[in-house]
Amino acid sequence: MATYAIVNEDNEVLNVLKLADEQCEDENGNEVAEKVTAAKNDILGAESPMRLIKTSINNNGSGTCARVGDVWNEEHQMFIEPQPADRPTYVLNTTEGTWGPDESTKPALTAYQQSQGMVYHHDLGTDTWELCLEADESQIPTLTEEEVAANKVYVWEVERYVEGDISTGWVLVDGPPPEEEEPVEETE
Repeated sequence: MATYAIVNEDNEVLNVLKLADEQCEDENGNEVAEKVTAAKNDILGAESPMRLIKTSINNNGSGTCARVGDVWNEEHQMFIEPQPADRPTYVLNTTEGTWGPDESTKPALTAYQQSQGMVYHHDLGTDTWELCLEADESQIPTLTEEEVAANKVYVWEVERYVEGDISTGWVLVDGPPPEEEEPVEETE
């Protein structure tokens, strides 16, 4: 089975349907334009300005799998999800057909930051790039027995970080309250 999007004259996806292989392909699995046109005429009518455009349900083509409401982009030959209305600064990733923060505005990491596993993540709320530490267990300072007994934990606070000294970003704070065990009812 092959998956096709029904696309109107404004390139909007109106529906997605499956066609039997013999309706759209030759014996080698290659799409045959004449067969697709015949299927389109059978389904939509010969006079319809709408088109059938092949899409991949496994996203193994370019862009995303067509969904109702997506748009066929002729220039990039892909289906593109609508730009999120609440993300006006997002830009189109023409490899994936998705919208995201403008990577060109992401600050560059220093060599030291890279060596320590730091990355920039986009903060949706502020529409800014935030420096974060993707720490593994070996980077977190070791708690003393007293700190463990006092239910302390280390958290990373980028505001305290001083370039070149990763330890400055770690702050000792109170840990979450211990979970109380539910009492076990005794049975007779």
